[in-house]
Amino acid sequence: RIARLASQLDINSIMVVSAGVGEGKSTTAANLAVVLAETGKDVLLVSADLRRPRVHQFFGLANKSGLSDVLADGTAAKRQGAAGQAQKASELWSVAPNLWVILSGPLPPHPSALMDSDAMRQFLKEQRDLFDFIILDCPPALVVADAMALAPLADAVLVVADAKESDREAVSRLREELEQVGGRIVGAVLNRS
Repeated sequence: RIARLASQLDINSIMVVSAGVGEGKSTTAANLAVVLAETGKDVLLVSADLRRPRVHQFFGLANKSGLSDVLADGTAAKRQGAAGQAQKASELWSVAPNLWVILSGPLPPHPSALMDSDAMRQFLKEQRDLFDFIILDCPPALVVADAMALAPLADAVLVVADAKESDREAVSRLREELEQVGGRIVGAVLNRS
């Protein structure tokens, strides 16, 4: 359904977010990326939760460098645009046919500032030319401001909630806050229903 919706609405980047911790957003983002890659689309899974990353664990990778390095070094994103595939090979992990991952990297001093930076805008712009889909695993939006800074940069937002743990008012507040910053919610996933 996401692939069909994406073509109808011209969606390339999908931000996966939850209101709180432990609702299954990282698992949902990883599974969505795998399923889209299995359809033959080139997919980039971005571990954009710089504070409590989990994506590297799903693929058995060491989280030693990644997105935080690219964003903190203003020239890294520019090198990527100029070098194209060379940067793709050095910063991204190919984890399955048609599926690449960029890990979060080390925790930076100001994660929210990096999410709302020109370097992040440039990074996403350049990746759009290389991949059919960019899936962004974001931190819980009502816990830290990082996701709200990233929401206007993504084409779409997929909200994840846990049927047994998520607070209905928190999910409603998340929707309101995403809409206020220009996030385009295209769907929701209810885990453990």
